[in-house]
Amino acid sequence: EYLRTRDKLNEKYNSTDMHTETHFDGDQKQARKDGLLGDNEYLLWKGMAANHLKDALCNKRPSVVTWAESIFGFGHYFADAIDKSDQYSKQVSENFSISDLVDPTDVQAKALQGQDDIYYVTLARAYLGRHIEVAYVYEHFNKSTPFDELTRTWHYRDPYRPTDVFIEDTPQQRFNRKPPLQDHWDSIKVMSYVFQEKFFEHSPKAERYMPYRYTEYIVPDDLDEPENLRWAVQYVVAYQRVQRD
Repeated sequence: EYLRTRDKLNEKYNSTDMHTETHFDGDQKQARKDGLLGDNEYLLWKGMAANHLKDALCNKRPSVVTWAESIFGFGHYFADAIDKSDQYSKQVSENFSISDLVDPTDVQAKALQGQDDIYYVTLARAYLGRHIEVAYVYEHFNKSTPFDELTRTWHYRDPYRPTDVFIEDTPQQRFNRKPPLQDHWDSIKVMSYVFQEKFFEHSPKAERYMPYRYTEYIVPDDLDEPENLRWAVQYVVAYQRVQRD
């Protein structure tokens, strides 16, 4: 179903590569060259609690209900760095069994059975297509002030125009986080100060930039046709967290 949606979406672009730059761009291009990815789709990390893996694999994917209910808006969040996705992974619980996902006779599955220090993350194929970019800044920032009492400025950018839109978000009038750019877009790239510092040259001078370290990618559901899946799990990765001095 996902591949059908991907090909359908690419038809409107005449299979033009819209290209969304990621941290491991060379690997994305090589995967596309090797036939592992199609036009405008990317391999991205998605962390989640182990108990949600089965739903993700079976295409039961609840996302944020409204734009305002998540930090950068409505949709499914992905990252190009596993460090970020690890923040959303949770240790396996007693009612989780890897045999619910794969053949219980699988050698790797057997090795994971009964281990309670295992975390899971997925590597997904996500359709980014034509993206827009977003971040926000605090022109004045005080650590002692609660976040809900701070004023911030949202910065949206259409890299294909380019067009910049700024929205003031105050405690008295909170922004609903729905992108103001009306032209068609397929995904949102959340720009990090560490890796996309140039993006913030167009933003107001600020004391704090958000996000700072990690780039994220938001793929919203197709609300008109929810059966049109815009991402699919390609791999499930099991790992342990190791503390190094």
